[in-house]
Amino acid sequence: MKMKMMSLNCPKCNATLEIEDGLDTFFCKYCGNKVMLTGMSSSAYKAKSNNLRFQHEKYQQELKYKNERERWEREEIAKEREYKRLEKKQKRENTMEAFPFIVELIILIGCFSVLGYFHFEHKSTISSLNNIVTEIESSIESKDYDHALLLANRLYLNDDYSDDSTLEWENKRRYYIKLIRNLQKESGEYNFITVPYDSEKCTQLSKINVAKDFKKAGFSNIEYTEVEGKSGIFKPKNSVEHITIDGESTFTKNDSFIDSAQIIIYYYEK
Repeated sequence: MKMKMMSLNCPKCNATLEIEDGLDTFFCKYCGNKVMLTGMSSSAYKAKSNNLRFQHEKYQQELKYKNERERWEREEIAKEREYKRLEKKQKRENTMEAFPFIVELIILIGCFSVLGYFHFEHKSTISSLNNIVTEIESSIESKDYDHALLLANRLYLNDDYSDDSTLEWENKRRYYIKLIRNLQKESGEYNFITVPYDSEKCTQLSKINVAKDFKKAGFSNIEYTEVEGKSGIFKPKNSVEHITIDGESTFTKNDSFIDSAQIIIYYYEK
């Protein structure tokens, strides 16, 4: 279709211009002046309307695309959240199912750890006691009976690891104490004193009476140790709970000890 041409003079350079019908704004090709027509032809109005409609349709299409994209993104986010929720729920369910097993496993590991620790401590204690035995033998060989007796009274095993093991070391302690005392008597270098009464009778007396009788017999190294608890209805204040002589808590009236033996009287304060 051939466009209709119109003639017009440029208001700036007065050059003759030709314009196409349908345009309301153009530029002079001679001086570049912008020329605007005061009126708009039907073709120009139609073209402008078509352009506005096109822009509006384009905007509506972009808005629709934007809304569709946002809706899709929201759906994807919702799906992701639901997936994570179900995943957490499954993990909780799996944890609850495995919980009894985990607890049993922790208890089992704890038991083995405790047993392993006690076993290690027991072996360490046994090693220390064997070292003491070696020192006792060395002191006996060098006839240092005082030091040997002091070491013998340290042969205690009270870690509750094994009753048999505890009894074994108690017997070793008694053996070495008896052996050392016999060696002391044979050497003739020590003054032995017979105890005034047996260990059982000591528990029927007060600490003052026991100490008085042992001092009268010739013993001088006497100490007191208070024990927890009450003496009871039929026992007076300061009654004896038990007594040890060089670590021995059981003795008879016929037993004898050196005059420097350590005597500890355990008594009730209340």
